[in-house]
Amino acid sequence: MSDPNTHPNNLAEIQASIVKKIASLPQVLAVIEGRDLGVSLYAEMLMKSLKPEQLSSFVEASDEDIKSHAKQFIEGEVNNVLVQLTASKEGYGGSAEEVLADFDLWHSSLSDEDRSKFEGFLEKQKISYDDYRTKTGNDEAQQRRLSTDRWVREKVVEGVEVTQEEVEAAYDQGKAQNCTSPDMVKVAHIPFRHDQSDESREECRKKAEVVLEKLQGGATFEDMVKENPSSDGHLQRMGVLDFFAAGTYNQKFEEAAFSLAQDEISEIVDTGDGYEVIKCLEVKKGEVTPLSDVEEEIRQGLKGQKVNLRIGELVDESRPQFDITYHI
Repeated sequence: MSDPNTHPNNLAEIQASIVKKIASLPQVLAVIEGRDLGVSLYAEMLMKSLKPEQLSSFVEASDEDIKSHAKQFIEGEVNNVLVQLTASKEGYGGSAEEVLADFDLWHSSLSDEDRSKFEGFLEKQKISYDDYRTKTGNDEAQQRRLSTDRWVREKVVEGVEVTQEEVEAAYDQGKAQNCTSPDMVKVAHIPFRHDQSDESREECRKKAEVVLEKLQGGATFEDMVKENPSSDGHLQRMGVLDFFAAGTYNQKFEEAAFSLAQDEISEIVDTGDGYEVIKCLEVKKGEVTPLSDVEEEIRQGLKGQKVNLRIGELVDESRPQFDITYHI
């Protein structure tokens, strides 16, 4: 395994490592309608996504793993181009005017601070505002992106509906994971731990029985903790365990704790590694977030899923109409 301290720590080293690792891949990974999708796209993606601490794992990957990863990446790029081609075929070819309108809207919305930063960027690049704006408008990739986004909004999103029944079904399905805070309980306890031997078990059991008998006779739980502290920390907090949800402690301990009403004291609880006497101090019932609070979030999430599925269907329908060649 590589020493983590040997990770490249600057962009030049990372880039050199990536270029060396993917050198065996074809320079052109795929061609769609005469447009080359080169290995440089793959390298660019790696540069943006790989963190320095992840680089050693990438460099140590086998050639087959790298090839498989590159195939997966380029298939996604082909699908992106297919979306653009499908949009273009329906009249959404993009234009400089659309990009410029988007640029002007962005520029007019800048805060004073961001505008100052942008002007500093132009000065550093030694380019005027007008020249930069013109260059932006002539960016064909940006033209395609904007027109494709507009096609998705107008031709896909507008046609997707989410019913109230679907929202309610999704709410019910995700309620336990996403919309509910769990039941919680706060208890005080007096533990008697044993070493699994019969003698130790019997001794601990008898101690627990004495404590329970005293509690049932009117002794306070605090007095019993003082007489039977399991540790300095246990005594300092008077045996109290703050609010906890199921899955925090021993299962048998939790089953007993959650079965108690407030101020109720348990019978002797055998946890497997000792005996416990437990007092319930307070119960917090879990709360369910009302559907009205999350309805729009659920609706938009479902709509996003449907939009992606519809785009996938449209891409699959249009795929045979375009010339695609893979070189990997």
